Amino acid sequence: MDSILLFIIVAVTLIVCATTVSFCIAYLHGAVVVSSRHDIIRRALTLASVTRNDRLIDLGSGWGNVLRMARTEFGATAIGYEIAFIPYLYSTFRGDRVLLRSFKNSTIENASIIYLYLSPKMIRSLIPQIISYLDNGMRIVSVSFHIPGLVPK
Repeated sequence: MDSILLFIIVAVTLIVCATTVSFCIAYLHGAVVVSSRHDIIRRALTLASVTRNDRLIDLGSGWGNVLRMARTEFGATAIGYEIAFIPYLYSTFRGDRVLLRSFKNSTIENASIIYLYLSPKMIRSLIPQIISYLDNGMRIVSVSFHIPGLVPK
């Protein structure tokens, strides 16, 4: 009985430590893992007119809720970039396509939609990259924060 209790204590401690380190790494890269409510995600994807012909890239996909909804409810191909290991694992185990790396140097030119739920500072750092793709018809969805220099449609 003592060995089982010790195992449980060690396992919980490791999970807590891994989660803390994962979120600290994300924070040091300028991102915080925050989940959006499903009704907000659904509304944003509806306003973006997401269809099965779209390739959506979620920059900072967190727990993968946007990826899952874009894929299951709208039929889109959805790919996420996530730097925090625990949310990456969670969304990967749920069947989402997620890359464990920073989106700062990501390849987004093949996307028809870029989904952002990022801080204003992170959005400002991406503006030059994002604006260069808008002429090709790419749609940008930013939840909660506007993109300086762009007028919403």
